Amino acid sequence: LRVAGPRLRHLPAVRPRFEPVPRVLADEGKLVQALVNALVNSSIAAGRSIAPTAEIDVRTYTAPAGDAVIEVKDNGPGFPRDLLPRLGEPFVSTRVTSGGTGLGLFIIRGIVDAHGGVLELENARGGGALLRIRLPAAARTDAAATVSVAR
Repeated sequence: LRVAGPRLRHLPAVRPRFEPVPRVLADEGKLVQALVNALVNSSIAAGRSIAPTAEIDVRTYTAPAGDAVIEVKDNGPGFPRDLLPRLGEPFVSTRVTSGGTGLGLFIIRGIVDAHGGVLELENARGGGALLRIRLPAAARTDAAATVSVAR
């Protein structure tokens, strides 16, 4: 959130809710890149919201199976249903007419895949888009080799 802060200042509501998560084996810089991409995408979408205020919720929690989960949810228009199955492919964009390159979700997917995780994209209940990153918990507890995703 600190790194993406300058791109989020125009939003009246960015609501973090960080619940405990297990440690994960990860490249912190790459995870930050993935999350900044997700937050920037959400800020653009929330700016196109028909709601009175643009909002982004950022949440971490532990999934029942033990994975660390990061969610970014906005109250924008959501994902077009016809594009949803293809999002994350290179050059597939929801913002073709407004300068989107279709590489943001592709980069996020690549980073998540490289960490053995799963990227899930869906339209949120009540409107907006939900991006969910699931990362496997570290098998070992060597503090030098693990990074908490909720930094």
